[in-house]
Amino acid sequence: MSLAKSTRIAADAAMRAIELAEKNERAYLFPGITNLHWNPDIKQAVFSIGISNDGQSLGLLKKIYWQFSEIEPIGDPVYIDGESRHFDLSFPAHTPNKQLPLCLQTIVGALTQYFFGYVEYIDVFKKTHTTRFCLCIAAQMPKADVAGPPAWNDWD
Repeated sequence: MSLAKSTRIAADAAMRAIELAEKNERAYLFPGITNLHWNPDIKQAVFSIGISNDGQSLGLLKKIYWQFSEIEPIGDPVYIDGESRHFDLSFPAHTPNKQLPLCLQTIVGALTQYFFGYVEYIDVFKKTHTTRFCLCIAAQMPKADVAGPPAWNDWD
């Protein structure tokens, strides 16, 4: 085997090792709902957003986007007429459900509705990632369950 071929094989192996390390050692941020309270008089829920980092290293939350709908999303994710907030909040590895400084209210009068959107964050390798979420909030629970097609609950 030539020196050039041996060098190429070693370089390819090193690149695969780096890619695997980044995938295994990075942050994975996932949003959820905390402190959900249902007001039956006006048929509205009030809640906070919690972020968990299920990864092996620090994640830096940069943005959260959300919107509400009385109709469950279908197809590929499309986001229009929602709201967003920008942050510079760090989430250490294995952080369970750290509450954001944000209190949200659902649509008044809807007994079942969908809360969906995405978070953008940066990992320790300085790569930006997106986690999409779609949750159903129903008065009879009152809790939030994962809803929508897989594309609406995906991450990179």
